[in-house]
Amino acid sequence: MNAMKTTKSTSGRGGLARALAWRRLADRPLRSTMTAAGVAAGVAFLFSVLSLSAQIAADVRESAVLLAGPRLLQIAPASPAGLPDGLAEQLSHDDRVAAAAPLILARTRVSSGPRTAGVFVLGLTPDAAALAPDAIEKTTIVQSGPFANDGGLVLSRGLARRLDAEVDGQVALHASTITAQRVLAVASSPLIDRVNGGMAAAMPLAEAQRMFGRTGRVDQILVRAKPGADLAALRRDVAAATGGIGVVSSPGAGGGGNIDFQTIQLGVQFVGYFVLFAAVLLVFDTMSMATAERRIEIALARSLGASRRQLLLVTLTEAGVLGVAGTAVGLVAGGALAQLVVPIARSPYRLVSPVDMPTHVSIHLGPAMIAATAGIVGAVLGAVIPARRAARAAPIDAFRPTATYEWQDPTRPARQLTTAMVGAAMMAGGLVFALRHNAAPSNRQLMVSVMAVYVGALLLVPTAIPYAVRAAAALLDRVSTTTGRLAGDALRANPRRTTFTVVALLLPLAAAVIANLPFTAARAKSRVLARAFIGAPLNVDADSLLGGCCGTVAFQPLAAKHQSVFEGVPGVGAVLPYENANIGLPDHSQGAIYAIPLTAAERAGVSDMVKVPRLADDPAAFTQSLGAGQIAASHFAERTLHLRVGSRLSLPTPSGPRVFTVGALFDDWAFKGTFAIDLDTYRAIWGDDSAFRYAIVPTAGTSVDELRSRVETAVTAGGMPALVRTRAEAMAEFVASNVILADLVQGMALACFTFAALALANAAFTAVTERRWSFGIQRTLGMTTRQVVRSLALEAVAIGVVGAIGGVVVGLGLGVVSSSVVATRVATTVPHPVPWALLAASIVVGVAIAASATSYPRRTAKRLTIIEALRFE
Repeated sequence: MNAMKTTKSTSGRGGLARALAWRRLADRPLRSTMTAAGVAAGVAFLFSVLSLSAQIAADVRESAVLLAGPRLLQIAPASPAGLPDGLAEQLSHDDRVAAAAPLILARTRVSSGPRTAGVFVLGLTPDAAALAPDAIEKTTIVQSGPFANDGGLVLSRGLARRLDAEVDGQVALHASTITAQRVLAVASSPLIDRVNGGMAAAMPLAEAQRMFGRTGRVDQILVRAKPGADLAALRRDVAAATGGIGVVSSPGAGGGGNIDFQTIQLGVQFVGYFVLFAAVLLVFDTMSMATAERRIEIALARSLGASRRQLLLVTLTEAGVLGVAGTAVGLVAGGALAQLVVPIARSPYRLVSPVDMPTHVSIHLGPAMIAATAGIVGAVLGAVIPARRAARAAPIDAFRPTATYEWQDPTRPARQLTTAMVGAAMMAGGLVFALRHNAAPSNRQLMVSVMAVYVGALLLVPTAIPYAVRAAAALLDRVSTTTGRLAGDALRANPRRTTFTVVALLLPLAAAVIANLPFTAARAKSRVLARAFIGAPLNVDADSLLGGCCGTVAFQPLAAKHQSVFEGVPGVGAVLPYENANIGLPDHSQGAIYAIPLTAAERAGVSDMVKVPRLADDPAAFTQSLGAGQIAASHFAERTLHLRVGSRLSLPTPSGPRVFTVGALFDDWAFKGTFAIDLDTYRAIWGDDSAFRYAIVPTAGTSVDELRSRVETAVTAGGMPALVRTRAEAMAEFVASNVILADLVQGMALACFTFAALALANAAFTAVTERRWSFGIQRTLGMTTRQVVRSLALEAVAIGVVGAIGGVVVGLGLGVVSSSVVATRVATTVPHPVPWALLAASIVVGVAIAASATSYPRRTAKRLTIIEALRFE
């Protein structure tokens, strides 16, 4: 019997919760729809960016692994010159090795008529078949033509479809010079279908070496151990055999991409989570308004015996329904939005992604689960505080005839003090950790510390807003003794709700300032670096640059023979090659080396065209030490590798590790250790005579515009995959590489502004609804409709001004913190120019959002008659 009563009680409690929740949703269909739409927008944005990140990360992993297996080892070059192809044959003589195959893995572009696609070209030997016999057996030749001895390409099925290429047709391969290649076959294979998202082609190794200027060198060697061989011992012996010129690991180790790519991935995901957080705040605001306007209903339910658990369950059920509905719509919309995000994301990913951007995004279960969980749980969590407040309310408080509608909480001052202390502690801890100059935290650690600062500020802000609101109310009292006082009384009467409304406006404005301020600082710093790294009036850049800012590397660099072509152009006084290359560092991290033509410029009599020494702590020592065969280290490398002037550092070279002396230190903007070396020294040691940029110095009296036209003609005639830019254009591209998240950040700000407008409109609707009776009394006592509407307008403007100024102050402070944290991460200093135009625009936007979001509720109040208003209560 007791069990039956318990079951009935539980069933009744759940039925009551569902009935009341559905009734509340039905009573306010517009507000319920807006809130669910807010959740849907947040889930859709998060799902789309997570899907895109998952798609690119999967392509990167697949491309890095290439072949997988328990008995496979991968040897990657530790220096930019690659590995000698004879090393594979040397390793194959080991009795424990079943097969050793050298590979060329070149990233370039291929064209067929007007169609162009990014592609990874695999240069293979017959030995590759022994590495993956299963993959060879599963290879399907979709189309095939007659094979010839003059070379050609085997295209993946996806690439052939993208190019609309046919067997025995011609495609243009963008190597050091654009070369026509015959399509030998179209194949579907587990080997090439997984590389670069299926955008891959294969050709003989020797042909690939010739075409990409890597004669005698390879990009990778794969080793397959015999069954029963001790893989750990074999790995040690292979590492010893490479003599320090290669890194031996399991296939795909470190396949997550470079540090710039990982940083962009985290930044994109952070934008998605921030937008969803704004949607959760909208749910919080909606539930707060709902509990305020339903105080009589809650009091009656408590008086008739409803328990606090039942009331809590009602509100959480309502939020859960909104969350489920919004999440369902958001997942559907996010799947479609993901396809639209691809062209937008090309900008941030273009310079850092180790693979080509996909043309479409597949639906991944992981991002869907994360977005769905975040949407539903976030909506429920957003309702927890309002639900608890409603459940703890005493019936007598709700039945009060006054229209304050603030639940009385005697513990509130103590909780406010505790909240403020927790916020201050989080901010202090986050700042101390993030701004440590003697450590280099990982990207995830850095994000956690920054989030701690932001959350700490979020906890501190609500304690300061009531003081600003009271000051605004006092000012309104002086503006007008009637409408101004009524507006001020409305702000003071509901301090908690007013605080929520101000926060709803303050946060997106602060987010916009926070997001733009580091970009402003980055632009200012980048201009300084651009003026140093780009000194010539005209520049020819390889059309295949990868990596942000100064560490730009061309995955298909320009050939040395192009220098003589440019030197023969009339009006060219000197041609200075620049080369950057990725390199392995002693701490097993990835770094970059900059080959600067200091000596070459001196020989040509144009030393003033090389301005990189300006970045050094001692420009004279920088020039002198690099000319003597030493290297210069960036401040990031100085910190992470514990270097100083005079330190000795071992770097990998094609002939094995070589010890260099650090002759100078310089400023840089990179999330990895970077080094500068004289171009002559670099070419003599690494044997790399290519260039990612040729700086063109005109002869005296030559017009830059006319010279550019002649250089472009030479580029076109030579079939060079290159772009000709003036110094101003190259500097603009350089600066743009540091603000590559700008498009997504603008989308984040727009989404947050939308949520702020919905929250303000929600608050205004609730205020008009619950004050209709007081409006009726005021009209009865002689107030005009215009005065009532004006009081509401003044209230909205006050909220807009307080929220806008608060957003500017908070955004400015946290923005400086953010840019300082980033500067600490790259071990540099950044200027902090005050963006007056942005700050002024933020205040104007804040007031405009407040005014526009409350315009319809004001019109609703204007249409109220005295009888309708007095009948409401």
